Amino acid sequence: MLAQSAGVAGIQLSLDGASATTHDRFRGVRGTFARTMDAARWAGQAGVSLSVATTVTRDNADELPEIAERVREMGARMWSLFFLVPTGRGRPEWEVDPRRAEEILHWLVETGPSLPFRVKTTEAPQIRRMAAVGQVGTRIGDGAGFVFIAYNGEVYPSGFLPLSVGNVRSDSLGDIYRTAPLMKELRDPDALHGPRCGRCPDRALCGGSRSRAWAHSGDPLGDDPLCFVGEGVAFE
Repeated sequence: MLAQSAGVAGIQLSLDGASATTHDRFRGVRGTFARTMDAARWAGQAGVSLSVATTVTRDNADELPEIAERVREMGARMWSLFFLVPTGRGRPEWEVDPRRAEEILHWLVETGPSLPFRVKTTEAPQIRRMAAVGQVGTRIGDGAGFVFIAYNGEVYPSGFLPLSVGNVRSDSLGDIYRTAPLMKELRDPDALHGPRCGRCPDRALCGGSRSRAWAHSGDPLGDDPLCFVGEGVAFE
C-alpha cells in the first residue's frame, strides 16, 4: 500500500460526537463527520493503524457509549479521551462538571476492559484513584513523564500548559526536564497547594490536571476544578 510504503504506521482521527450533528457542531465545519468516517475506512483499507481522539465536553458526554460504538465500527486500536482544558478556543462552560466527570471515569474503568480497543484518558488523572494501581502504572501528566516541544524549540510541561521551561536549541531536553524549577514542582505532589489538591490523600497517585489548574486560576500548582473529591469536603 502507498501509505505504508511512504512510512505511515498509524494515524489519529478526531471524533467528537456519535453523529454529524454533535461532531460538526463542535468542529465548526459541516461535513467533517462524514470525512472522518471516510478517512477511517481508507486507513483500514491501507492497513494503517488507527486511533481515535474524543474531546469530552458537556455537549457529548451523554453520547460517549455511542461514540465508543462508532470507534469499534471504525476498527480503531485506541480511543483517547481528552477532558477539555479551557485554553485556546476552549471555553470553561464547555467542560463537564466534577460529578459528571466522576461518573464518566467510573464508566471507563468498568467498561474499558471489555472494549475491543485500548482506552486512554488525557487531563483526567482522577481515573488513577478509581483503577487498581496495577492497571494504571506510573503516573504520567503535565511535566511528569511528559513534555511538549513547540516548533521553535520551546519546551512546555504539556501542550495545554503554555509556560515555557526552556528551549532545546540552547539546552538539552534531558537537562530541562530534570532541572527546570517548574518541572520539578510539577513532579512533587507536596508542592501542590489549595484546599483540595494540596490536601488530597491521593495527590501522589493522581496529582490533578496541572493544565486545568492553570487555565482556571493562573496557578499550575493549584486545585484542579474537575475533581469531585474534596467538593464541599474538608480533608482531615
